[in-house]
Amino acid sequence: PTNRTLTWKLHYNHSLYDPTKIREDIQQAFDDWARYTELTFRELLTEDEKADFNLAFVSGEHSYGIPFDELGGQISRSFPLEHPHVGHIHFDATKNWSHTYDGVGYNLRLVAAHEIGSSLGLPDSNDQNSIMSSLYQPILSNEMLLKKVSIRILFLLLFKSKLELDQTTKNAQLRSLNSFLFQESSVT
Repeated sequence: PTNRTLTWKLHYNHSLYDPTKIREDIQQAFDDWARYTELTFRELLTEDEKADFNLAFVSGEHSYGIPFDELGGQISRSFPLEHPHVGHIHFDATKNWSHTYDGVGYNLRLVAAHEIGSSLGLPDSNDQNSIMSSLYQPILSNEMLLKKVSIRILFLLLFKSKLELDQTTKNAQLRSLNSFLFQESSVT
């Protein structure tokens, strides 16, 4: 691709949390992905600009017809590459969101990183230690690093390259994408 900068915008903030801290956590989640790709992510602050990723805190019924249940269950959602709303990421506004890694509330940076990965085309993982796990797992680290994986395959997913791979190779390389982990680093 000629443009390796993708943009994001927070449309509906959460009334109970500091908007500056929310934006910092979301930008950190994008930066986690940028660290191992040739992509950069930047926030758009004006309403008239169209963003690649559109994030919002919503509750119950909202414009996409898939309500959050407010009783537990799903805490966030994103839409896959083939969906018309790809790049839209929603966080359930009724949940307790956190900026810490102490297991109290849902860590916004971790959840945002998972949903960004989904929007980039990565599948959910059965590995509970993976950031792409479909089950939320608080990872006790404030310095998270994504393990390196095949960036070539990530770009294949992102930009639907014309490079042809046999199905066995595609499946093996897609499985390797499931190893995207946030490593726990020592806390001083």
